[in-house]
Amino acid sequence: MDFQTVGNKIIGNVVPVPGQFNKDLSVNLQGYRDHISFLLEHNMKVFYLAHSASEFGFMTLSERIEVTKTVSLAVGDNGIVLAQAVGGGWGEEQTTEAKMLYDAGATAIVVMPVPIKEGSTFFNCKYLRSGYSADRHDDYYVDYMEKFAVDTGAPLVFHDKLFGNGLGLSYDALERISQIENIVCLKIHMADPCARQAIYSTLGQKVASYDGLHKPLQLWSLIWGASARHTNYAWFDPDHEENFFNFVKEGSYEKAIDLVNKEWPLANVIRLTGYRGFKEVMRIVGLPSGPVRIPGEQLSDHHKKIILEAVTETGITTKI
Repeated sequence: MDFQTVGNKIIGNVVPVPGQFNKDLSVNLQGYRDHISFLLEHNMKVFYLAHSASEFGFMTLSERIEVTKTVSLAVGDNGIVLAQAVGGGWGEEQTTEAKMLYDAGATAIVVMPVPIKEGSTFFNCKYLRSGYSADRHDDYYVDYMEKFAVDTGAPLVFHDKLFGNGLGLSYDALERISQIENIVCLKIHMADPCARQAIYSTLGQKVASYDGLHKPLQLWSLIWGASARHTNYAWFDPDHEENFFNFVKEGSYEKAIDLVNKEWPLANVIRLTGYRGFKEVMRIVGLPSGPVRIPGEQLSDHHKKIILEAVTETGITTKI
C-alpha cells in the first residue's frame, strides 16, 4: 500500500487496541482476535497498537511482534494497523523494532522520537539549556524522522510528544516533518487550542492528523481539520463513537455534545479506576477483557459496583 493510500485511510475513529492478558498476565492472543472481530463488525477500520493504551510499553519486544502479527491477521483487508515502535534509549533500536513490526504486518509505524533531556541540574542549579528550543532541537527531530524514513521504508505516523512546556515541536518543525514522503499522519498531543488550531487548519489539509485528547477538545480538533480521533471508548461502544465523529463532521454539534454529556457518569469512574476500569466495562458488557500489567491498577468491590452503576446509567448494553 503506497504512502498516500495509507494516509487517506486514517480517518474516523482510531481505536488503540487494548492489551489482552490471561490471569497469569501472559498475552491472550485469542482475546485480541475476538475483540478485533467485534470492532470490525461495528465499522471500526483503524487500529492502533500504542505504547500506553495498548500496554505495549509493558510488553517484551517478542510479545509486541506477536501481538502485531495477530492483530494484523485479524484485521486483514478490512482495515489498517498502526503499530508503535517502542524501542529503547536510542533511535537505532527504535528503527530495528519498527522494521520488525512492519514485517509482522503493521500498515504503518508510529514513531515517538527519543526525547530531549529536560530538568537537569549542575551543582543543584537548574541547567538553563535543559528545555526545548526550536533553534537547538528542530533540526535534530527533522533529521531523526528523515533517517527513520530511509532506514525503514515504511509509512510513518509522527507522534508529537509534549515537552516540559506543555507543547510539542514548533509549527515549522512539524511542517518540515509532514513533507517527508513516508509521513502519512501527525499524532498531536497538545491541549493548547491555539497550537492545535494552527496545525489542523493548515497541515491537516495536507496530511492525516489526529490527537489523543478527550471529546470536548477533539470536537474542536475535528472542526479545525483533524481527519481522525483516538478513542478508548470505542473498546466497548463503537457505535457511540461512530455517531460522535459523524455528527461533528456533518455539523450536528448539539447531537455530538449530547453524546459527550451522556458519558460523564462513566468518565468520572474511569478517572478513579484507570485502564483497569475500562477493562471492567468490557467484562460487564461481555467483551474480552482480563487484567492489566500496569502496576497498582487493581479494582476493589466498591470500584466494581460504581462501574456497574455508571454502565447502567450511561446506557451501554451487552454487545456479544
